[in-house]
Amino acid sequence: ESLSIDITEHISCREKEIKHLNAFFLQISKTKQNQFIYVSGCPGTGKTLVVKNLISKFQKKISSYFINCMNINTPNDFFHALLSKVNKSTQSSDPLKDLEKWMELKKQNKRILFVFDEVDRVSNYTIKIFNPIFRLLFQSKFVFSVLAISNSSNFAS
Repeated sequence: ESLSIDITEHISCREKEIKHLNAFFLQISKTKQNQFIYVSGCPGTGKTLVVKNLISKFQKKISSYFINCMNINTPNDFFHALLSKVNKSTQSSDPLKDLEKWMELKKQNKRILFVFDEVDRVSNYTIKIFNPIFRLLFQSKFVFSVLAISNSSNFAS
């Protein structure tokens, strides 16, 4: 058995933020509603650490797919990375279309959470990446949630 430590108890001055994120995870684990949350703050303040800890805490109820945008150079790279996480396939001429197909065919035993870390690194492509994600989030019958982590407080920047 692996050792599991709840680090959220040891991060000081972030109780309110941790409580809010925990509530988000609770909500998506219990409801069949698509959700979005944007987590921002200065580099090194524990955003990703807290999110990864909560992913571990809720792993029995939530399947998470974590994408670090640090090495994403184009919108196509982003959708290839996402598709490779969900479908284990990186050979696609249209990864967004294949992602939509995966959503149509996926049986949902657990809630799905897509976590996009360092989204400020793809700010040049915010519209080309997140418009399709939001379209799927709000128009698809597929139930999933998105958690975006950034060092910038302005999602569009």
